[in-house]
Amino acid sequence: MSQVVYVTSNQAKFEEAKEHLPSLTQRSVDITEVQGGTEEVVRDKAFKAYNAVSQPCVVDDASLRIADLGGFPGPYVKDFLNRLSLEEIGSSYAGSAAGAVVNIAYADGENVHVFSGSVSGRIVMPRGDGWGYEPVFQPSGHEKTWAELGDTAVKHREKALLELKSFLAG
Repeated sequence: MSQVVYVTSNQAKFEEAKEHLPSLTQRSVDITEVQGGTEEVVRDKAFKAYNAVSQPCVVDDASLRIADLGGFPGPYVKDFLNRLSLEEIGSSYAGSAAGAVVNIAYADGENVHVFSGSVSGRIVMPRGDGWGYEPVFQPSGHEKTWAELGDTAVKHREKALLELKSFLAG
């Protein structure tokens, strides 16, 4: 595999990716995201990242789809979490079916390839220490939130990273 850079400022995401792709390097680049669907957002982000670093790169975009909100916030989960506390999300949407989705895009200068991972679950009152929506997301088949499960939980990013790893292995 040629040198690939993971364009992210999130150290936790980078460390998780390095577990599956040890040769990855990291670079933080400020990328303005387009408005659109989940795949459109990550494809545009990958194109912009490649142009910024001029080498094969990986980006990701996580989404949280809450059934009671018609699938919102989707790819706008970061803004959603900036506007509502975890307690407000839990108290307003506890029991609602939810899906955690991540799209990871690999750009090589000619093509952008997208790999997706998703986990179904539901929204609960916040429990445990985690980042993002982990404290309010309880995956199906578990009694604990992602934050409480920690590294033992199968997460959406891991599923997508395994697909990427297989692709890069050729």
